[in-house]
Amino acid sequence: MGLEAYGIISAEGDVTTEFIRDVVIQGDITLQQALTCQDELSIAGALTVTALEDPSGPGTYNIPIKIDDISTEGYFYFVVPVSGFITRVRTVISGAITIADAVVSLCLPVDVAAGDVIAASTTVTIATAASAAGDCDDSGALDYTDLNDKLVGSVSAGDLRALYTNGGSTDAAAAYCIIEISRNPW
Repeated sequence: MGLEAYGIISAEGDVTTEFIRDVVIQGDITLQQALTCQDELSIAGALTVTALEDPSGPGTYNIPIKIDDISTEGYFYFVVPVSGFITRVRTVISGAITIADAVVSLCLPVDVAAGDVIAASTTVTIATAASAAGDCDDSGALDYTDLNDKLVGSVSAGDLRALYTNGGSTDAAAAYCIIEISRNPW
């Protein structure tokens, strides 16, 4: 029998807790740094994670964004939590898409109401050919010799950015995106 927790669990400062049995949490969990799990993690409730610091090196942050339907054209806005440089965008889809490739672009909103944006030259193309749930795609490193990439990718904490999907594909499939921000990319 494992630990069962109901309600709010909170801790301040650096806390390490090791459980040798299963842990069941029914309720919301909010993390402001990182969660490490060596086996299975099951959450019945909301999980909120902000500004994950990548354990592979200091100063790398990942922002998770879910696009409910990659086949629907639209903008998906997010606020940047730290200053630095967006270095890449990664995606994974929840199902197959057809007809045409889906393209995800990183954008700097200029006038949100009018839909005016400056798009980065680097995009993620999610190919329809043999697409299936779990397909991962990567923008590759943003090209900071390109003026638009400099404008879109150089960020300060609190800046607004967006992912744009072109709606080129059909079949509803969610896309889970990771925006990688580095404080020292070079």
